[in-house]
Amino acid sequence: MVQTLLRWSRADAPDASEALLSDSERSRLAALARPQDRALFRAAHVLVRVAVAEATGVAPSSVTLVQHCEHCGEAHGRPRVLVEGDPGPEVSLSHAADAVLAAVSDVPLGVDLEPWGGVRAGVERLALSAGEQALLAARPASERPDALLRWWVRKEAVVKAAGVGLRIDPQQVVVSAPWEPAQLLHGPAGLADFTVIDLHAIPGYGAALAIGAPGPPTLAVTMADLSQIS
Repeated sequence: MVQTLLRWSRADAPDASEALLSDSERSRLAALARPQDRALFRAAHVLVRVAVAEATGVAPSSVTLVQHCEHCGEAHGRPRVLVEGDPGPEVSLSHAADAVLAAVSDVPLGVDLEPWGGVRAGVERLALSAGEQALLAARPASERPDALLRWWVRKEAVVKAAGVGLRIDPQQVVVSAPWEPAQLLHGPAGLADFTVIDLHAIPGYGAALAIGAPGPPTLAVTMADLSQIS
């Protein structure tokens, strides 16, 4: 059975933890204007190192995070890690509001989280297929915001696991309704089959994991304390 480690944290990594980041990451961090965005970036990029270190038995300083977009060449896109200079496990990260989430496994995976109430109205016209929009419209109005968020994080986790981000139209990625067990129903040609799992361990947030495993993996979802990382 596939072993998958998930760690989440508040965006409270201290400034000193920037020593763990690469020159490229520090440049990207410095370019962010808002303190909240800098805190989220710092925490997410530190947390993925902490998670990989825990999974592989090395120090966080031995983990290098690399992001390189195959389309534009810029330092963003699907994250990959090196452990002591060698290719490491598969990773995914997400951040929103004041929380960050990182996942580590030996198979492709993607994670996404959003605060409840954090998906703006109207996103359903961009994110949901016509059939999904009809299902959402049939629900009581009070249930729609949380249902939309659950749909969104499931889809975002899938496209992250596929390594394509929103280059795929999310309307083409059809997942089960939020009140049903999480499942990828179908997607565009070439999209791999992923197991989708709702994550419930992060207070105040909806989150999902998509993983290239034939069945539900063994999961460990716990909080990490980044406040003492340096």
